[in-house]
Amino acid sequence: MQLPKAYLSEAMLQQSDLTEVDFNAANFVNSNLQGAILDGGNFQRAFFVKANLGGVSAVDADFQQALLQGANLRAVNFQSSDLRGAIFGGANLEEADLSNADLSGADLRGAYGITPEQLATAYIDDETQLPEFNASPVYFSGASPMVESPFPDLPLFVEQGR
Repeated sequence: MQLPKAYLSEAMLQQSDLTEVDFNAANFVNSNLQGAILDGGNFQRAFFVKANLGGVSAVDADFQQALLQGANLRAVNFQSSDLRGAIFGGANLEEADLSNADLSGADLRGAYGITPEQLATAYIDDETQLPEFNASPVYFSGASPMVESPFPDLPLFVEQGR
């Protein structure tokens, strides 16, 4: 199904199955998509400002250049999703799964609830703008001591055999 540029501001789409739907440049401002399934969907350049996506499954979805400012992204599954160039300022990323997600060029400044551990298996590059992390050490369990920290401002401690 293709719904590019759809105007869904303040829509109530909780628990909806929107698998593989094309919402290119759609407007989801202040919408509630809590618990929805967005797997494989196209959300390039979509607006999710202050939207509730808590607990959403967005596996292998395309969120290139999406605006996710102030959005509730708590416990979202972004596994293997394309988040290149997405803007997350003020978004809640607590418990979000970013495994194998492409965050190259993404702007995570101002996002909260995100930890270096969540980013450990995500793809980030020199263009990715990371949020401020506190100065506590990062522990990578089972990692090789030769691994360089992707977070140069934080000390890297490697735990063996946990």
